Amino acid sequence: MMSLARTSTAQPKSRKSLAKGILWGLIAAIAWSGYNVGSRLGRMEGLAPMDMSTLRFSVAAILLAPFVVLRGRKQSFGWLRVLTLVALAGPLFGLLINTAFGLAPLSHAVVLTAGGTMASSSTLAWILDRTEPAPFRLLGMTILLAGFC
Repeated sequence: MMSLARTSTAQPKSRKSLAKGILWGLIAAIAWSGYNVGSRLGRMEGLAPMDMSTLRFSVAAILLAPFVVLRGRKQSFGWLRVLTLVALAGPLFGLLINTAFGLAPLSHAVVLTAGGTMASSSTLAWILDRTEPAPFRLLGMTILLAGFC
């Protein structure tokens, strides 16, 4: 029987790698929830969206800059590519999300942030890399976008 879902070459090869994947997934969930709650608290305390975006971006830039520089020496990934990613995923993302926290309840922000990230990353991969999504991914994106409406 043919499956509609594409199989990944990055399937877990052992229980150890499966446990590692689950651990990283939990860390990501905790980080996202902490960011959402912290951003909401910042808005309630009177911080402007630009203030919170600057804090978020500055701390991340300071912490990650050494890794980017060291890795850049080993791999040539192009500084234009890095700067484009930094500009789009850094302050712009933070400004949009932190503005939204002042306009919608936290429960909406949690759903829209995660859902919007999934939908936009899949769409950008489809457009920029010409990576056609699997049928189930298309179905999921359609349901997700319908839920946004």
